[in-house]
Amino acid sequence: MMGAAEVERRMPVWLALAELFLDTELDSADHDRIRAALAASGYAEAVLHDILRREVTPAFGPNLFSVAGVWDGWDEADARRLLRPVIAGGGFGWTGRLTWRLLRRDLEADWARINPFTEPSSDDAGDF
Repeated sequence: MMGAAEVERRMPVWLALAELFLDTELDSADHDRIRAALAASGYAEAVLHDILRREVTPAFGPNLFSVAGVWDGWDEADARRLLRPVIAGGGFGWTGRLTWRLLRRDLEADWARINPFTEPSSDDAGDF
């Protein structure tokens, strides 16, 4: 089981990364805000990528497959509910792996834009 202190430390990271799964288009300002939240977390690059892959994608990824997905964001209560398997010490099993595989290409492109340990991807050049 994940301790309360670790849940609180991860919460800003979870909420920032969850923005990648909103039913809306993110722009460079959004990517910069997410990048700043990840940088402020103090987690290593590999840990942040693992949180994206093993925790956030399985919890929030299904929103992208919904006809009427969430577009205005999640709060801490939503995150705790959706991440309950992670907080309880388990995981998402095969459904989490499947969600990652379905979204991997897009998420790796997003990761290139938000990774606080590298220069931002220039793919946002066309944003207004």
